[in-house]
Amino acid sequence: GSTLEASRAREVGFLRQLHDALRMDEKASGVHNWFRQGNESCHFTGITCDMHGLVAIVDLSNKGLSGSLPQSFSPLSRLERLALRNNDIQGNLPNQFPDTLRQINFDQNRMHGTLPTFQFTSDSLSAATPSQTI
Repeated sequence: GSTLEASRAREVGFLRQLHDALRMDEKASGVHNWFRQGNESCHFTGITCDMHGLVAIVDLSNKGLSGSLPQSFSPLSRLERLALRNNDIQGNLPNQFPDTLRQINFDQNRMHGTLPTFQFTSDSLSAATPSQTI
């Protein structure tokens, strides 16, 4: 439906912002195929989508990325896992995440700040507690 289309459009806009903020077009980056063949974000390196075509996993670990992160990951409304380990990302840690997020890994970067406290609903108690390490 149109709600799903609006969510996808929001995600693509956010991924464009993330792409530019992390300087993914630089040759050192292991992620230079985003937006080269259109806006099909489910085909981007490091992105895994759910059955509705919405981003569920962002794993850009070990990609040689630099720059800084947007302060909010909320536009990725179905995001469950965010892994940006072993890059050269600096600046403040993001402070807004979708309620669906279950795992974060920002190890081996140069970010600072604190991650927000996550509130888990009773139906998500079986999920692993996020690793809040940086």
